[in-house]
This record gives sequence, structure tokens and C-alpha cells, in this order.
Amino acid sequence: MSKYNLLWDYVKKSGRDFLKLTFKEIENILGAPIDHSFLKYKKELTEYGYQVGKISMKEQTITFEKYKDTGWPKTRKKKAEEYKDEQEAV
Repeated sequence: MSKYNLLWDYVKKSGRDFLKLTFKEIENILGAPIDHSFLKYKKELTEYGYQVGKISMKEQTITFEKYKDTGWPKTRKKKAEEYKDEQEAV
């Protein structure tokens, strides 16, 4: 269990497509200030169906967005295989 699970749960329970929270709001949710380790742990959020959209140091906000798996690695691999097949057919 990571120290950010309370935040991940909060974001997921919001059910919103887009959520913007201030650092202070996040601190209230976590019971502790957000720190640099957030950058390491933010990838866990995809397990909750969300991803970090933007971190604004100027505004002191973080936006969260519903995660949309584009399948990029799989798509890229498939396109490479299709291209290879086309080249072999020529």
C-alpha cells in the first residue's frame, strides 16, 4: 500500500472525467503534504482508472483525468508487423 492510496481512492470515487485539486486539498486528503515522491508513485493511479494530467507548480494544482488506454505499445508493434509483411510481399 502506497502513501498515496487515500488520494487515488478519492480521485476514483469522484467519478469525474476531469478533476483539479490544489496541493492544499491533496494535503487535507492525505493528512500530509505532497512531496517529490509523488512523481514516482503517480503511475499507480492507472490501476484506479485515472492518470495525472498536469502538475502546475505556479498554480499549485494537479489535474487528474480518466485513463484512456490507447494500446500504443501494442498498436505500434502491430503496425510494425504489418509494414514488415507489406515489404516482404513486394
